[in-house]
Amino acid sequence: MGPAEQVEACGRAAAGLLRRLLGDDLVAAYLIGSGALGGAAAQSDVDVVAVCATDPTEERRRVVAAGLGELAMTWPLRGLELVLYARAEVATPARRPRFAVNLNAGPRMPFHVSYDPADEPAHWFLLDLAILRAHGRTLTGPPPAELVGPIPRRWQLEAVRDSLAWHQANEPALQQSVLNACRGWRYAEEDVWSSKHDAAAWALPRTGDPATVTTALAIRHGDAAHPLDPARVRAFQGHALEAVERALGLFETRLLEEAPVVTAPDGSAVRPLCVLPPGASFAHFQLELGQVARAVSHETVSEIWYVVAGQGELWRRQEGRDDQTVPLRPGVCLTIPLGTTFQFRAAEAGEPLQVVAVTMPRWPVGSQTEARFEDGPWSPTGPAGRRKGAGPGP
Repeated sequence: MGPAEQVEACGRAAAGLLRRLLGDDLVAAYLIGSGALGGAAAQSDVDVVAVCATDPTEERRRVVAAGLGELAMTWPLRGLELVLYARAEVATPARRPRFAVNLNAGPRMPFHVSYDPADEPAHWFLLDLAILRAHGRTLTGPPPAELVGPIPRRWQLEAVRDSLAWHQANEPALQQSVLNACRGWRYAEEDVWSSKHDAAAWALPRTGDPATVTTALAIRHGDAAHPLDPARVRAFQGHALEAVERALGLFETRLLEEAPVVTAPDGSAVRPLCVLPPGASFAHFQLELGQVARAVSHETVSEIWYVVAGQGELWRRQEGRDDQTVPLRPGVCLTIPLGTTFQFRAAEAGEPLQVVAVTMPRWPVGSQTEARFEDGPWSPTGPAGRRKGAGPGP
């Protein structure tokens, strides 16, 4: 039995167990990912979206997670990614989809379960629902388009952009980052969702770096003889991001609570917001109480900051000028010109320090040299408990 048949068989086993656990409350179950789009490989996940008639109780959610988690541990594939929704939540999808259960479990997958959408990056669930509506493979129930409402293309493009940022900040498997970028790039250009393999084939004649794509495909299929170059992967992701931003056009509107949280090189928690290519980007960043950022300078960008909450201090220095330490409190606006070494810290009491900033030109997503570590007056504390890993700055 090949990977595609294994995905199908495991998906049907999951749907059967859901039927036993949920009874008549189960409305439908679908395969998405490689089970619907094709291109399954030995390390593929079994991606299942299930819909129940009503919002399940907390006890029933935990029963579903325990039962499906135990089943997935018996599979020959990497594992199961299951998302369970109430029917009303998929009929009119929200910008941050409200799932009932999000489960990752399997013999080669870290176990993770969540019952609160606020704990998870929203872009994965929005993109999964978009792909489900267009391409979902029915395991039980009606065709997916009868249950899942339409999702605006702009929402999908914004989710693709967020997924590219997440991969740059968190994904250790570089081949996944490349193939994810291929799929997002194709969607931006052609409004088509496709498998990772088909998206890579589409990207090959369009990229200036086909070797990165072919290497990513080889690794996906078990040939790790040639590793990927992280710098070339970042450049490829940047090219895909440019296509997404072109598709988004000049007008952009974002909600702070829907922006992904990444960790800047200095340790602050950053929510990238609007971008006006090629000239500027805007972001919100935060230090927790008592947190001290790492001192840095920037290679190509300047910034304007405005403090919106909390208190703290900013130290800055330019060659040939005296050092300056500035109190930070709501209403303070300041500049960080190119070539400035700076460091900031939050007060020990009150509320977290929150700043919004314009970066000019736009923050170079994927750059590993933009933020240069420097010596500052205070010992940095590092990220203050944020769940996401290191990633791009504003």
